[in-house]
Amino acid sequence: GTLQRLKSATILHSVVIQAYAKTSTKKGSERAEVLLERQKKLYEGSSEQDKKKYLKPTAINYNALMNAWARSGVGGIETAEKVENILTEMERMYREDGDILVKPSKRSYNAAFLAWRNSGVDEAPRRSIMLLPRMFCHPKEENDLDLKPDT
Repeated sequence: GTLQRLKSATILHSVVIQAYAKTSTKKGSERAEVLLERQKKLYEGSSEQDKKKYLKPTAINYNALMNAWARSGVGGIETAEKVENILTEMERMYREDGDILVKPSKRSYNAAFLAWRNSGVDEAPRRSIMLLPRMFCHPKEENDLDLKPDT
């Protein structure tokens, strides 16, 4: 039925966004971004019942998009700031809207660190360091080990 199609479409969006992310190209990153924007529009235009179950973009989608841009080979400050802006959007949705499905994870921050490293700009180390306090400002949930450093 309709719900099964919605569920399948959401899964397909996630898989395709991740596939584009793995291309490590600007074109793949742009296509991943278009798909995520499309998924967000589908979510916003759906009924409450459908929204709750299937259409919501998650941290997996956002992380894939951030990794796509971080690995796109484009580099530069614009790309690093684009990735950081996606992270900021995730943080806002989690903090202000209470949306646990988009809670930034270690993968989210690692994508931002990678984008700055690959940017080739002089301010990259400083901008990366500025991300560190943001990793630890989220409310701690019981048994939440996700943001412990992995190095």
